[in-house]
Amino acid sequence: MAHAIFGPAGSPENFYAQGNKRSSQMPEYLREYGLDTFEYSGGHGLRMSEKTAREIGSQAQKAGIPISVHAPYFINLANEDSEKILNSHRYILGAMQAAFWMGARRVIFHPGSASGSRSRQEITAYACSELKKIIQQADAAGFGEIILCPETMGKINQLGDLEEVLSLCSVNERLIPCIDFGHLNARTQGSLRTQA
Repeated sequence: MAHAIFGPAGSPENFYAQGNKRSSQMPEYLREYGLDTFEYSGGHGLRMSEKTAREIGSQAQKAGIPISVHAPYFINLANEDSEKILNSHRYILGAMQAAFWMGARRVIFHPGSASGSRSRQEITAYACSELKKIIQQADAAGFGEIILCPETMGKINQLGDLEEVLSLCSVNERLIPCIDFGHLNARTQGSLRTQA
């Protein structure tokens, strides 16, 4: 039976307060605190060399800390502008490249916006078709082992309620949902009130 693992997204202030400077130092830092996973945060963009990514991965492997990568926040799989949707493809594929170098197995991403004149069903269907294209590109680039995880989102005008995320995951068996309970609670205006 699988067990829950815990760790931060990004580096906490305490990490730097202790004199650490490089993300490759995070795995050992986390191990010392009894944490057992790390999400490399690329929300504001992933600008790293292959050498840096591989060093992070090497240190994570030594410490026994699995890594995931959060893709940039700029992704919008519902955008019909041809240039902007291609940028979204590039952001996801770039995150997959970084994950590949790090030895990470998962890339988490925010699916995009659900605003505009189209219905949510139309927006979700469009995003699914774009996700299929991204999977094909990922396979061609050699990223077939990397799992994509669309995340549930907290705002109503964002694509990413639970049903929409599950629809996105139906595109391919190597998509699994990233369920953010804080986001779901915000989206439902505080409906998650019990442990169950």
